[in-house]
Amino acid sequence: MADEAMPEVKPARTPSRGRLRTWLFGAILTLFVLGTAMAWVFASPVGGSPDEDYHMGSIWCPRPADGSCQVRDINGIEKVSVPVPVARGVSCTRFEPGVSAGCTIPAANDVETYSARYDDGRYPHLYYRTQHALVGHFVPTSVVLMRTLNAVIATGVLGAIGALLRREHRTAYALAMLGSWVPMGIYFITSINPTSWSIVGVFAYAAALFGSLTTEGRRRWVLLALAGVGAVLAAGSRADAAFYLAVVSVAMAAAVPKERKDVPQWAMAGVASLIGVVSALLRLSHGVQSEAMGEASNRVVLLGKTIVDLPRFFAGLVGVEFGPGWFDVPVEAGLQYLAMVLSFVVVLAGLRRGNRRTWLSAGIVALAMAAIPTIMVVSGNFATLGDYQPRYILPLFAVLIFLLLALQKGVPLSRAQLIVYGGGIVFVQTFYLHSVLWRYVMGASGHRPLNLDWNVQWWWDMPLTPTMMWAIGTVCFTGVVALTLWWVGRAADREAITR
Repeated sequence: MADEAMPEVKPARTPSRGRLRTWLFGAILTLFVLGTAMAWVFASPVGGSPDEDYHMGSIWCPRPADGSCQVRDINGIEKVSVPVPVARGVSCTRFEPGVSAGCTIPAANDVETYSARYDDGRYPHLYYRTQHALVGHFVPTSVVLMRTLNAVIATGVLGAIGALLRREHRTAYALAMLGSWVPMGIYFITSINPTSWSIVGVFAYAAALFGSLTTEGRRRWVLLALAGVGAVLAAGSRADAAFYLAVVSVAMAAAVPKERKDVPQWAMAGVASLIGVVSALLRLSHGVQSEAMGEASNRVVLLGKTIVDLPRFFAGLVGVEFGPGWFDVPVEAGLQYLAMVLSFVVVLAGLRRGNRRTWLSAGIVALAMAAIPTIMVVSGNFATLGDYQPRYILPLFAVLIFLLLALQKGVPLSRAQLIVYGGGIVFVQTFYLHSVLWRYVMGASGHRPLNLDWNVQWWWDMPLTPTMMWAIGTVCFTGVVALTLWWVGRAADREAITR
């Protein structure tokens, strides 16, 4: 009898080979993230982000101002001596979208002037003091280094958390960032605005604390340490971000069952919450009401108007009416609404299924996102929504999506949906980046040109042209989305096989 043919047995993948592939995947993804970030770093000139003159003045002269800069009382106003580009930034182009940043080039770095735009105690000290270490003689180089530092911090902290989270939570982690940070989150993270640390810090605290409560072994302690790093970034950047730590801690208490082994995690959450509440109270003590509120009936009317205006306010989270620059970068309405729809898709996916803990924890965050701006307006600290800008609550948006997705099983989108969604956010990011470059390189007037190099009026002293930088940002972000959604799609396939 002839011997029966034996079936071919494929060799099992060894653990070392699997780890190598994982490390290679992580390294390539990190390079793509950094490439995307650097494109945004170079997209804006000195002073290009909201209130950047104020934040630059605070960085060059951190508290106590007289210990780091020359201070003079001019007409009863205390001012600090800073380089001309710090004081004036893009004053010649601010709120003038048709004027390029070329008018800022003659500003001399070795000429000092006095400015009243600096922090007098309204912001936490850590962010400005840290960035002060990068102050050099040439202002543009210093600003690029500061933006790069923020990009590296975000990549390092968030990348480490993603690597340590349980496999079933990484889909929620990735979709939370993509769904909430394209395009405005990326823009602010790569700026020198303290909002950079706020966005990264609050989400890092939330995701790492959740991971520490849901993992075992050494990972839970490393994640706890990373949650601490996130808390420091948030509390050291903005008082409202510090208060968000308390909101996140309450939401986590509703999301994760409490066990005796988690005492260190909850102890840290309690300390972070206390620091956040105290920071917020101190910040309010520096605030000045925008106007007298009048009778209680006026407050009721204002409350109603503010609640009705909340949908527009939330649309501003992804740049609708509250886009890049000083809200002076022209972006087609279609792109703005596409960004809003894509973000809404992820929120709806999170609402597809859940349990009591899902709805309670996410509801706490959603309530905070609606109540905080409403209270700030009705109390008179801000005149309207808009004066209280959507970016102030942007740090909570990723937390909301993460809680909606992490507490449900499986991947919320099919492979086809992931492909369409990925193509959409690449399209949005690409043209928002192009819009910022167009506005500052040549002035956004007339029809949008595809080629950004044909009329360069402002650019950095570097061999890469504006169009090349735009191409790098587009290719790298496409790589980020492709790798991320490919991994999410594989997770969906594994889920289908195990059913």
